[in-house]
Amino acid sequence: MTYPVPDIDLSTPATTSSTAPCDAAAIQQAVLAQSAYMKDALFQLVRAEGLNLSETMEALLTDLGLATERLPMNTADMASHPLFSCPCNPDGARYNLLAVMEPPANVDASQVGGSLLFNGHLDVVPTGPESLWEKSPFDPYEKDGWIYGRGAGDMKGGIVCALTALRTLQSM
Repeated sequence: MTYPVPDIDLSTPATTSSTAPCDAAAIQQAVLAQSAYMKDALFQLVRAEGLNLSETMEALLTDLGLATERLPMNTADMASHPLFSCPCNPDGARYNLLAVMEPPANVDASQVGGSLLFNGHLDVVPTGPESLWEKSPFDPYEKDGWIYGRGAGDMKGGIVCALTALRTLQSM
């Protein structure tokens, strides 16, 4: 799966005040101003394999100012849970990432509103024979307005959209 890359004019990015209401056009322009970031972040995630993928994701989260915590995966601890499903791969050194953004120290936490949760996965099914790929599955590329590479559409592209939403909110 792939996502189209919009062909947009980024010469005049939106500027908004954090206290002024934003109209739809300002929000759209602020999102479109993130196009280069989106492509770069997606390429980073597609290129990363194995544990490097989690480390790449952690770096992207940290770059946005989020504090991260690694939560080790331990099948033995989960096996007795009634919703447990046998994992496809051994746990090894894999972990889940939890990322939190706290309000700045000078802001009363009770004045900033509710919580926002993004959830996704980075694991991908095996690539199959590399000969079936036009290029290496971990070598992302753009062709005809689409980005190709392992996991570009499921779910690395979706995770980049969530990161971009946060980055856009931070810019407004």
